[in-house]
Amino acid sequence: MCSRISAVERSITARACVEEDATMMRTKELSKLAERFNMKFITIKDLQNYRKDNTI
Repeated sequence: MCSRISAVERSITARACVEEDATMMRTKELSKLAERFNMKFITIKDLQNYRKDNTI
C-alpha cells in the first residue's frame, strides 16, 4: 500500500525505531531522523487523512 500511495517503485516502512536507551522514538525524533537521511516522513494520521480524501 505504501508504494501505491507514494507513487514510487520502492518504499519502506519503519516499524520499531528506538533510541540508544531502548525507548521507542516518538514522532519528533522520527521526523528528525528522516530529515537527517533525506527521507520522506508521514504519520498514521497522514495516512488516515489520505484514505478519507482518496480512493485507492
